[in-house]
Amino acid sequence: MAQPIFDAMYFVRGEVSRNGAPNPVDGRTVVVYSSYPTGARIRVGPPFSASGYYELNIFDNEDFRPVSGTTYYVAIEQDPTLDTWGADPVPFTLTTEGWNRVNLTLTDGGGPGGVTEGPDDGLINGSTISRLDSGAIRLDWSYNGAINAVIWRMEADPATDEFSNNTDLYGSGPVAGPFTLAAGETTWTDPDTHTGDGRTFYYRIVPDGVARADIFGTDGGGMAYNRRTLGKTDLSLVEGYNLLCYPFNSATIDIPTLIGNQLLIGDQIHWWNLGAGIGTQGYMLTTRLTAGTTSDHWSAPHNFQFGEGFFIYIVPGPDLVPALPSRGSVQLTFVGLVDNFATGLQIPLVREYNLIGYPCPVVRTVNAAGFVPREQDQVHIWYPDASRIPPPPPARSAQAFWISTLVGSDWNYPDAVNLTVGEGKFYYIPTDSASYDWTLTLPRY
Repeated sequence: MAQPIFDAMYFVRGEVSRNGAPNPVDGRTVVVYSSYPTGARIRVGPPFSASGYYELNIFDNEDFRPVSGTTYYVAIEQDPTLDTWGADPVPFTLTTEGWNRVNLTLTDGGGPGGVTEGPDDGLINGSTISRLDSGAIRLDWSYNGAINAVIWRMEADPATDEFSNNTDLYGSGPVAGPFTLAAGETTWTDPDTHTGDGRTFYYRIVPDGVARADIFGTDGGGMAYNRRTLGKTDLSLVEGYNLLCYPFNSATIDIPTLIGNQLLIGDQIHWWNLGAGIGTQGYMLTTRLTAGTTSDHWSAPHNFQFGEGFFIYIVPGPDLVPALPSRGSVQLTFVGLVDNFATGLQIPLVREYNLIGYPCPVVRTVNAAGFVPREQDQVHIWYPDASRIPPPPPARSAQAFWISTLVGSDWNYPDAVNLTVGEGKFYYIPTDSASYDWTLTLPRY
């Protein structure tokens, strides 16, 4: 009969073979799963050293109770910021000895995770959107059976910035287009928008001749015209702290790609460190040191993960230069992939605080986004300034959190549980409850 293992430590350790990977093994992440491919991520290890040796204590996850004789899996997840290499899951069985040795081998395309997008196999593929240093917004794409392309552009309702493919003939605002292009063209710069102009647009690049009612459709053979919708949204920030998320589909994104040159010297980004157990969580921060668009212009690097929330601190004008007036509303532009999500995407939630955001530019309650709230779970909403505070009662302060708690089957302050475009929130799981995975409910266009 299998017996629980109650030691304070249970180690999984081993060597990692680089096996011709273009980048070293250091900096990669080893993960232990309760089962594969559907099991929870029991323990996510820190990036290991250049020695190629890893060691994880799976008891660092205080919710995990390993059982001898049970089979678990260890793997190296892909990290798109490095390359496409990972290590496929290797099963191991826990013993009463308190440790297992499991060696791993990197392979191209191997390993779980790191992929949040489904196949990009439309007649037009490889569609991307970028924010240039000049402020221009540029689209790029490739042909995969089509010859020429046109672009349909949808402007979002400025009250929500939300994307929808089924209102106003496939746009949540006026639909413009098609923008016609030269034969074989693979790049286009939008003449009507730029970084920081306060406007939100969504784009579909489809073969020439496709009517706007069909831009999310397929040809006669069932091949999609394009799997990807691209987006550009502007978020309005205030002086002080602003709680945000990257509202697009990306497994990971670094600070230079996320921000570019949009913030000033002294502005800060704060992310949340989940820690190694209860009582070990806390904020980490990086400060913009000099002007520029690479990681060395920040005091510390960070790669934001799918569905991760973060604070941006906008330094008040007088703190930058004495007698400088207020900076007022600061527009921050994010660009990215709107849709084409892989299936079964999950984000592990731990007991205590999880800083999250919805990685798609639509509005959802936490329930509709795929959370399964339990009694006494909480959602913490941040009010950056008085203009964003709903009318009382109750009275609420700017630059402060308001908390909504699940009581029975209802949230006591329902306005707090809406996940809006680009907004981050804390999701709190009580310490006497169990952690679980957030299985995201995402739009399928």
